[in-house]
Amino acid sequence: MTYLRTPSGEAGDEDRPVVRSKTGGIFGEACWGTPPNREYIGNDKTIFLEDHTGRFKRLLLAGRESDMVLLGVLTYALLDMATANTFVAIFAAYAMDVGVRKVRAELATKNIAAKTLLDDRFLL
Repeated sequence: MTYLRTPSGEAGDEDRPVVRSKTGGIFGEACWGTPPNREYIGNDKTIFLEDHTGRFKRLLLAGRESDMVLLGVLTYALLDMATANTFVAIFAAYAMDVGVRKVRAELATKNIAAKTLLDDRFLL
């Protein structure tokens, strides 16, 4: 990790967060997802853990756009064949897409509220 130099030339490490990998072990951060241990670094430092498993990326739609498009196309195609009415198939595919997005947003809000110890009323 590189630190930016201050105008006077010193590194300015005192206000930088600590970025490190998760520690292993049976009861470590990597296996059980426990919070970082502050006794080694101090309570005034911010600790960021690297996300090698991609849990944060999976929270977003990152990598799922093609799946969502495929779901919409297949829903439209199957409903168009079943009803022989294009308007009904388009409306149902749109309603399904809105429903999936609402459910996903609600689950994401509950997940963030649970993992950050914030009440979900404070999340927008």
